[in-house]
Amino acid sequence: MKTLEKILGLSAILIMLVGFLIRFNFIASTITLVLFFLSMIYFGFSFALLNNIRLRHIFKQESYKGISALRFIGSILVGFVFSILCIGILFKFQLWPNGTYTLLIGLINLGILLIISAVRLIISKDKFYKNLLIRISIIGIIGLIFFSLSYEKILELKYRDDPEYMETEKKSMRDFDNLKLRQKASEERQKMQQD
Repeated sequence: MKTLEKILGLSAILIMLVGFLIRFNFIASTITLVLFFLSMIYFGFSFALLNNIRLRHIFKQESYKGISALRFIGSILVGFVFSILCIGILFKFQLWPNGTYTLLIGLINLGILLIISAVRLIISKDKFYKNLLIRISIIGIIGLIFFSLSYEKILELKYRDDPEYMETEKKSMRDFDNLKLRQKASEERQKMQQD
């Protein structure tokens, strides 16, 4: 499962970088699938992933020897936070509403996890907390980058080759209740996708 996590994580980063550099028709659906699957792995299997339990051993009781109930529950909570951050990054990259708020919730909780993990690492010197801090750092940095980017900046990065669409979409974002602007932005998006 660690390998799958690394593959999905690196794929997400590469797809987003490609999405910022060139316009490719299947970027949106590809990044949605990749981040959705990564989010589901964290959401459903963090107890196994973070405790180095192989997928084929998750139903074997001996796989959980030496793992306290508190660490098991903590692993599940960490998975929820990682999952929230993956969804927040996806929403922000896709320019969907509430991505910033989702990232804020995830980053606040990640900060709490960072402090707890650092203290536990200092006290116990357990490799579990060292690995957890590495994951927290990587996901946290990516989350902070997307949190700091405004929707308009992401729009400029993704659609710099289509200034008409970009400007129309910016106006639509500023005045979301204006149906004429939203319709015009939709028309510009369709023109852009046909080119």
